[in-house]
Amino acid sequence: MQRHLGLLVKNLPPHLPSASIKQFFDKYAKVSDIYTFRRSPFGGHTGQSLIHFENAVELNKALKLNGRSLKDYKLIVEPTVEAAHEIDIPIERPVRTKFRSQLLYVTGQPLDSTEEELTRAFRKFGTVRWIEQSHQDRKKFAFAYAFVMYESPDFATKAYENGVYIRDNIKLKISFFKRPIKYPKDGNFSFQDKAGKRHR
Repeated sequence: MQRHLGLLVKNLPPHLPSASIKQFFDKYAKVSDIYTFRRSPFGGHTGQSLIHFENAVELNKALKLNGRSLKDYKLIVEPTVEAAHEIDIPIERPVRTKFRSQLLYVTGQPLDSTEEELTRAFRKFGTVRWIEQSHQDRKKFAFAYAFVMYESPDFATKAYENGVYIRDNIKLKISFFKRPIKYPKDGNFSFQDKAGKRHR
């Protein structure tokens, strides 16, 4: 087994911060960096840390800490290995998952823009199933909005992250549409707002 400059340390006190773990190991070997595997964004960690050392000599010093007690926890110190599956490394939970949908809500286009213009712009990022353009008239102003349905959320995400322009320099405002919607077969569609009112 080939040893690297990192060690996997298990059975650490679950609420001991990374700085305290590093401080403990620094007393015996020179630590270059440390990564502590968190159980959740809000609580303690899993009791495991990946610790890297400045060189092989320092790593060998740290290996001798296997079985040493830290705040009444008996440490398990293991060398890392080349094959990732040989180490039981817990997977971190993301703090938040971004909402993704294949349906986009689009504003910012001129009132005289056409569905053909929008289709050309959005097709640069993937296959478009349909586009529905509408206008909202208000007392002081009017604005255009549209719904763009892609074949997959990946295409919609690509458009959202890269930005979509029409007429060379007009950047559209894009968001993922999250309300319940009845997808059209013939191009006409309706959606339900939070109050339960249905729009077309």
